[in-house]
Amino acid sequence: MNAITRKRLEMGARALEFSQAQPDASAGYTKALAELTELLARSEQLADQQRQGIADVRAATARKRELRRSIRQGELTHVARAAQRAAKEVPELAQKFTLPRETIPYLAFRSLARTILAEAQERKEMLIEHGLVDRVLDSLARSLDQFDQALAQGTEGRRKH
Repeated sequence: MNAITRKRLEMGARALEFSQAQPDASAGYTKALAELTELLARSEQLADQQRQGIADVRAATARKRELRRSIRQGELTHVARAAQRAAKEVPELAQKFTLPRETIPYLAFRSLARTILAEAQERKEMLIEHGLVDRVLDSLARSLDQFDQALAQGTEGRRKH
């Protein structure tokens, strides 16, 4: 919430407080007071929703960062090393399992990891012969599903915000 909106809501709250302290018996006054009360309640609800959305986005961002680091340093590195050893027999594997050194955006990382997972599952037998542990592919698939959930949580938080 920006400063202008916050000041207007505070002004509305002060006006409601003053109006409740100085009641008037007219029907128009009562109706205006009820409408102001309703609008301030709705604004409070929207402010809570905005705060929750921001908190969800921040939590999702932290989770995505943690998962990306974990996936990259764990499962993807293991698969890439097995592919490097297998590349002695099939040279094109070296290019298909290359991890970029720099940090890439979350969606690009997701796409890269899903591509590597699909290729690894396709060449599973060969990679297992060169040191790939079978459980790593299952772990990578679960981690990528968690990563997708974190992406969805961030999107939902932005929608709320």
